[in-house]
Amino acid sequence: MDYAKLNAGKLGISVALAVLLVWIVFALFGWLTGGAMMMRMGAEMGAGMDAERFATTGMFVGPLIIGGIMSAIGSGLMAWLTASIYNRLL
Repeated sequence: MDYAKLNAGKLGISVALAVLLVWIVFALFGWLTGGAMMMRMGAEMGAGMDAERFATTGMFVGPLIIGGIMSAIGSGLMAWLTASIYNRLL
């Protein structure tokens, strides 16, 4: 039986972009509901920070960007590696 080979580069890029999109959606959801959760949980769980200060400082934006980029790179490399191994086994 003749199996189709995968384009490893395109698969890696598409998986990386999909993971980055999902990361952004869930991070924005957490950002939008984070202030309400801090108000409900109290100062102990929110480390005494109000929602405005949390959202406008680098405590949210920095990890969001770094985490999204690192997750996209990692997942893209894993998809590329998987497709490359699959193509060699054919």
